[in-house]
Amino acid sequence: MINKKVLSAIIFIICLSLFLSACAPAATPTARAAGLRNRPTRTAEPPTAIPATSTPLPPPTATALPPATATLTPAPLMDFSGASVYSSGIMMPHYQGLITIKVKAAIVGQYYAIVQDDKPYTCTTYSDRPHLLYCIGPLAAVQKFVHFALFQKGVTYAIFQADVWMPMIGTPFP
Repeated sequence: MINKKVLSAIIFIICLSLFLSACAPAATPTARAAGLRNRPTRTAEPPTAIPATSTPLPPPTATALPPATATLTPAPLMDFSGASVYSSGIMMPHYQGLITIKVKAAIVGQYYAIVQDDKPYTCTTYSDRPHLLYCIGPLAAVQKFVHFALFQKGVTYAIFQADVWMPMIGTPFP
């Protein structure tokens, strides 16, 4: 039987290696690998003259353009520049993902999140913890980092993004 210290050291080494491998830069293809370097080049053909016609062209007519309509995207109600991931885990008993975001001020507005580009999470606050935003949705991964993007309803761009570690440990939900 392996003692607890050895088991703890093995788990720590595995977690550290997963974290370091996730931080490694991705390889980018070079021009040679993409086959761009050995492509044949095109030679320019001399322009051909357009023969003159005896029929005169009609004069240009002014066409009125429709007025430009600006679509306004509402500005976020809050500044999330100081936000951080407070906790993450699996919410029992339904095995849903739970990611909690912490901000400095009380949260105002309605929010939702997208995890791993396709998992919708609903986000809510509680009056006794107004600076925490609880986001719950389908479990995207376990023992891996997932990409978390937070949106305010009505705003078309992410107002907060982070790569969040999803541990295997279950988290009781308040």
